[in-house]
Amino acid sequence: MFKISSMLPFLENEELEALAEKIIESEKEEYKGIKISSLLPFLEDDSVEKYFFKYLEKGIIQTSFAPFLSDEALSKLVDKYIEDGSFNISPFIPFLDDEDVAKIAIFKESETGKIDSSLLPFLEEEYLEKIVMKRISEGKDISDTLPFLSDECLHKIVLEYINGNKNINVDKLYPFLEKEDVKLLFKYILEGESFEE
Repeated sequence: MFKISSMLPFLENEELEALAEKIIESEKEEYKGIKISSLLPFLEDDSVEKYFFKYLEKGIIQTSFAPFLSDEALSKLVDKYIEDGSFNISPFIPFLDDEDVAKIAIFKESETGKIDSSLLPFLEEEYLEKIVMKRISEGKDISDTLPFLSDECLHKIVLEYINGNKNINVDKLYPFLEKEDVKLLFKYILEGESFEE
């Protein structure tokens, strides 16, 4: 008795596509014990993208595709997410490039006024800093971003406070600051308005 799964490494892309079509047509999302995820390592990039978006059109998010999608396909996914936001993009975030993560963060920030916490570990420093400094200028809370900020960005926030932006809750900053910045704040608070760095 033979198993189709044993044949997969030896099949051509055309044959793998025929099998993929059978799986997609199946109500159980498998054909003769084979699920689409079993085919992914063997399908060509274009085929992987084609079947991923076929599932997406049916309203099915196949997260097993994530490691196999090209940067281009992932960018298309991000654009679709921003266009209609009808699915959970979180499982794909570790596979996105910096610009796509930033696109989602900017979209979320403009829609909800918050950054999705699942984005923070993957958001490049420069993009995160822009979002944080914008939040500060608008008087919004930045506490959710503090563990992910660079020392340089935290220093800028300290200077922003010292230069008159009292919307910043400095008490939340202390655990994340370098000693020099804690001293800077202490000196400012101790000396008040006459302080100069």
